Amino acid sequence: MTELIHDPASQIRELTRLAAFLTSNSAEADDLVQESMVRALTYVKDGGTVRNWRAYLGRILRNVRADHLGRQARRGPAVALDDVEHQLSVPAPQHAELLLHELGEALDRIPHSQKRVLCLIGVDGLSYQDAAEQLNIPIGTVMSRLHRGRSALRREMGEFSPGGEPRSTAEPAPAPAA
Repeated sequence: MTELIHDPASQIRELTRLAAFLTSNSAEADDLVQESMVRALTYVKDGGTVRNWRAYLGRILRNVRADHLGRQARRGPAVALDDVEHQLSVPAPQHAELLLHELGEALDRIPHSQKRVLCLIGVDGLSYQDAAEQLNIPIGTVMSRLHRGRSALRREMGEFSPGGEPRSTAEPAPAPAA
């Protein structure tokens, strides 16, 4: 037959001390004690027998702690939202898509021979020599077409710099006199 807890307050105090020792955190210790008591009382309510409450509650507390540690290991460490907020946002793709669309239109407006060299070298990543062999033209012609094609592409794109900002058409400021 199950013996009732004679002094529940002292059992809870002792369990709280053990939980505080195991966790080093009073809030977590209180949670463990509460869950341990719920498990113990549910066991008794369902017809289980307990002979030594002190040992039984200590064992339940250790099992509850192990369950919590297992859950934490599966979830990973808790991270404050402020620490990762910058990683959660993604820049809008519209600007990049618009530039890509403008680039495609600008490529369509330059001469085909220049466009072909630009695509072989800039997109396909061929060397000047490989592009010359594929097009069956001298390497100097490849370099010339590439230079003219890049210049024409810059004009068509509105003189944008690599960062997407318009290039300044103003003269550079003169160096200060010594």
